[in-house]
Amino acid sequence: MHRALVSVVASTAVLGITATAAPAAAETYLFTGAEQTYTVPAGVSKVHVVAVGGRGGSAHPGASGRPQGGSGALVTADLPVSPGQTLYVEVGSNAGACNVLGGGGGGFLGGASGGVFNGCGGGDESDVRTLPIGHPQSLAFSRVVVAGGGGGAGGAWEDQIGGTDGADADHDAADSHFDPGDPTPEFQIRGGQRGTLAGPGKGGLFNGSDGGLGNGGAGGGGSPYPGGGGGGGGYYGGGGGSGNPHANGSDGIPYGGAGGGGGASYILPSATGTIATDVSHIPSITITPVIPGATGQRAAALKKCMKRHGKARRRCKRKANHLPA
Repeated sequence: MHRALVSVVASTAVLGITATAAPAAAETYLFTGAEQTYTVPAGVSKVHVVAVGGRGGSAHPGASGRPQGGSGALVTADLPVSPGQTLYVEVGSNAGACNVLGGGGGGFLGGASGGVFNGCGGGDESDVRTLPIGHPQSLAFSRVVVAGGGGGAGGAWEDQIGGTDGADADHDAADSHFDPGDPTPEFQIRGGQRGTLAGPGKGGLFNGSDGGLGNGGAGGGGSPYPGGGGGGGGYYGGGGGSGNPHANGSDGIPYGGAGGGGGASYILPSATGTIATDVSHIPSITITPVIPGATGQRAAALKKCMKRHGKARRRCKRKANHLPA
């Protein structure tokens, strides 16, 4: 490998192209159920992070309308770092399959379980932090990039109308049934609210649980009727959706459970980046070092080479392509 790099430097120098050290490659991390680490290369003071949160669980194929789990967030950020610094990489998972006991959440990073029966679990968040996961201040103070998880779908059972979809990360879930004129709480089947940077999402009435720091709230039980979806993990987690504890709503219609709220995403204020909804449904984190002065280096080198060797365009282009863009 070192010999190959030396030959590139030598051949480009002949054409008047000055090569810098090749940038370290991007590193992609997938879900393992354990903490992973990244060491910032020498000379690097910024890294580009792409984080994808977990998806909430979708209802079983026989459910009416088959409500879908919410998508996790897609977060990109240019993060200030120090050479040699260790970043702790936590990649969450999608929620497990829904079943009559309530679907399991992602479980590793805050995705909450769905309620009995058939409520689906919430997806995990994925994050980068500066302290290991076992440190007492890791969760509250060291997360610098967080991609929230999606909420789980509300459940359906036998002749029940299918529940509502789980919310995407950073969004509220829809209600399965809400009648503002009905004062009876147990007849309200409300979706879980999203987590925010200020606090956890509220669980949906009648019986969804509130989220917490990092964790979604559990979906409410409806046994023997449909349960609510679990909240997604996040900076603060989404609230769980309410289950339906009755055969029918106050209007005599059988409703499914409500979906769980999405978890909150986060970018360190000193970083720059964007938060969007993921479509890959593959939780991951990719970290790429940002090399100082690399931007535009290839084009500048090609221009310089062409000025000196006007008839060697193809050769100049081939050699310049070895340099950072």
